[in-house]
Amino acid sequence: MVDTIKEFMAYYNALLKDNPSLAIIILPVIGYMGYAVRSIPGKIWDALKGGLCTNLEINNAGFSGDDEQFDCFMRWFSQSRWFKFSRSIYAGARFAGYDSSYKRTGYNTILGPGNGWHFFFHNRRLYWFHKSDLESSGSEKLKSRLKIYTFGKTNLKIQEFIKEFEPKVEKEKLYIYQWRKDEWAKIRSIEPRKLDCLVMEESLRSKITKHLDHYVTSKDWYSSRGLAYKITTLLKGPPGTGKTSLVKAIASHYERSIYIVDLSSVVDQALMTALHSVPAGSVVLMEDVDAATRAVSTRQKPKTGSPSDGKLSEAPSPTPIASDAGFLTLSGILNALDGIVPLDDLMVFMTTNHADRLDPALTRKSRVDLTYEIGYMTSDLVVEYGARSYGEEFRQALQDYEFPDLPACDAQAAFKENPQLWGGYVKALGGLPKSMQLTQVEPVTVLGDGTVVMVTGVVDDQGRRQEIQLNAYPSSNHQVRETWVEARTPVALKKAA
Repeated sequence: MVDTIKEFMAYYNALLKDNPSLAIIILPVIGYMGYAVRSIPGKIWDALKGGLCTNLEINNAGFSGDDEQFDCFMRWFSQSRWFKFSRSIYAGARFAGYDSSYKRTGYNTILGPGNGWHFFFHNRRLYWFHKSDLESSGSEKLKSRLKIYTFGKTNLKIQEFIKEFEPKVEKEKLYIYQWRKDEWAKIRSIEPRKLDCLVMEESLRSKITKHLDHYVTSKDWYSSRGLAYKITTLLKGPPGTGKTSLVKAIASHYERSIYIVDLSSVVDQALMTALHSVPAGSVVLMEDVDAATRAVSTRQKPKTGSPSDGKLSEAPSPTPIASDAGFLTLSGILNALDGIVPLDDLMVFMTTNHADRLDPALTRKSRVDLTYEIGYMTSDLVVEYGARSYGEEFRQALQDYEFPDLPACDAQAAFKENPQLWGGYVKALGGLPKSMQLTQVEPVTVLGDGTVVMVTGVVDDQGRRQEIQLNAYPSSNHQVRETWVEARTPVALKKAA
């Protein structure tokens, strides 16, 4: 071969000296012939693959579950015995988990196949795949593509192999997702619970389930009347009363995943993309909408022009929230929730501690279908919570005490602080034995931080007077505490000046 090349070069040099023009014309022809000969093996290989092989393509670029299919295959291959033969691997980090505030708690290092060719056997059949990068299209997410090959003229073996790594749906679990940057991130799964497991007023529970039961069974009713098949609910009430817990219980009761959107971290286009990429049959949760963004705040009525009739237009908020990517405006929120492109089969929940601060355009009828006030737990509910936490055998003992109205978070905290001592639970929540009677209520003292301190005089069955101090009550709850005390005794409650 080497001798042949030497002879050809000697002949070409002689031709270059005798006829330079002809030699210059022949050189490109020779180069093209060499290039064509070089590409013949690749073309033969492509022809063999097309005629003898079938392939499966997977990528993680979409929102419709492609990324989950991609991750499942990568996880399957990384855990198989064939992974150790891969010559190209990558090291990445996966979030170890999230705390109760949906903040990341740490990272775990994971290994997987890198870009290039890899192979494995499944049911004694050879498979090989190629991993490569895709264009990110301006996204921060690293997008990749897999092409898996095997021999065969039909795709039946490929279909059988897909069942090996396809995502397994766990019907007994509820998944919670949160919108991060430009995709939904799975946060955690929680065990299912029925709505009747939640300690709340039975009348409120019945009202909620009645409305939601009608919704889930009336898809044809909505369609026949040209209505968007979704339901939007506003849960209002003081902090710590269990609004988010109620949404979780509702989602679990109706077997729907929860998709959480933080309005403080999105702009108009991102909110639209997020909501319209939520799978049908899910729950959307927007927590503390009054505090998340000024875009939903009620607007001042104009001081000039025609006399005010109490109505407001649905124009964009005058104080949109800016970011590098744009703005979040009231108009953007309204269009995402109730725009020309309707949401499909979604339960949308918004929670707020101050419903009066929300713009009427956001909370008007037909945009918000249902509004429920989630208030404080009554004495009976505090007893119910304690009985469920400590056991039914303690119910009668707890019923011997009277408790003030208080937020559900206080009852939960009292149980966590006293997991084995129901007496500590009673003391922490200011429970008073029903055998005692109030004889006098001292003046209420309001401290600088808003804490209300109330000292009440009581007598027991033997007529002995005792002093009990009830503290750490938010000053906004005067009326609630006053109602409780006055229900126990006819004496008037003196308010601090």
